[in-house]
Amino acid sequence: FYFLGILPFSNYLMEINGIVAERFLYAPSIGFVIVLTYAIFRITKTPIAANSIVSLQKTIKYMVVVITLAYSAKTIARNTSWKDSNTLYENDIKYLKNSVKANDILAQVKMDKVMREIPLKKSFSQLKPTIDSIIMLYERSLTLYPENPKALNNLANIYYLFFRKPEIAVTYLQKAYSYKKTSIEVICNLAKCNELLKRDTVAARYYSYAVLIDPKQYKVWQTLISLYYRINMPDSAKSACELMLKKDTLTDIPFLGLGYYYVIQKDSVQAIKNWEKAVAKNPKNHDRMLILGKYFKLHNDIIKSKYYYQKAMLTKGNEQHH
Repeated sequence: FYFLGILPFSNYLMEINGIVAERFLYAPSIGFVIVLTYAIFRITKTPIAANSIVSLQKTIKYMVVVITLAYSAKTIARNTSWKDSNTLYENDIKYLKNSVKANDILAQVKMDKVMREIPLKKSFSQLKPTIDSIIMLYERSLTLYPENPKALNNLANIYYLFFRKPEIAVTYLQKAYSYKKTSIEVICNLAKCNELLKRDTVAARYYSYAVLIDPKQYKVWQTLISLYYRINMPDSAKSACELMLKKDTLTDIPFLGLGYYYVIQKDSVQAIKNWEKAVAKNPKNHDRMLILGKYFKLHNDIIKSKYYYQKAMLTKGNEQHH
């Protein structure tokens, strides 16, 4: 009964998120509780058929009182540990140093705290002790379970965000990628770090792979297209825009990218056609509206020029209102 009761929470069938998980033992413990209760009744020679607490022998009553008091004291003492998530996990890690999950959770809680403190303009020296403890927790997690892509990815984030060391971050990310090749986060982080290391073509390959896995990654498409233009590969940028149009036609990103391509080719007519399609998809693009207004004014198309200037003013007014 015990093994059947605990099987759903054993991590064999699925991963269970929770290190403070004594609640998972309630049902599996029912058999032990029944046996223990029966043993107490037998030892104290109390009839099991007793139907009232009044008829129970004093020994059992005393035992119930002692157990209740003991658990009450333990609960009261434990209350201070529940002040907040950080306090709870800091307290529990003393007993769970060999738990991959416990180390990962505490590291993430500390990381969340650091990210909340960054807008408060705390200096790096103030944040560094916490960051060092996060690194220690993830390193310990990896000692226990080296094939942990989450810990590897998060360590990489720390090294390139806080220490500006993308070369170290890449080593962790490559390991994470070898264990989880379909993780968009890991792939994009690899791309970002390679960009920082001036390995632009490698970065482009990773971005391309990311959108191949998930074509709905609009920001990744935008970053890929911008990267191609930055490294003077306009034909690749055009191909990426055309591929994105086959995968998705809801955003303005591919039309904007194609517009820039035709600007480079000095084909202003095609550039404007694509930018008009872009603003039709995203009517909130104030800057693009102004460019179109100026273009049509220059070419004496007063109607279209007036239309886009008015749209630009309306968009700017809405932005200021918000």
